[in-house]
Amino acid sequence: MLNKIDSGDREILDNAIENAAEAIDEILKSGIDIAMNKFN
Repeated sequence: MLNKIDSGDREILDNAIENAAEAIDEILKSGIDIAMNKFN
């Protein structure tokens, strides 16, 4: 990355990271099939 992330893109990135973390947590708790159904 050569430039600083602007605030609009940063918000999108933060949301994507949060969703990914929740998906990983769901995979560990309930398994891949349930997580895929919930997050896809």
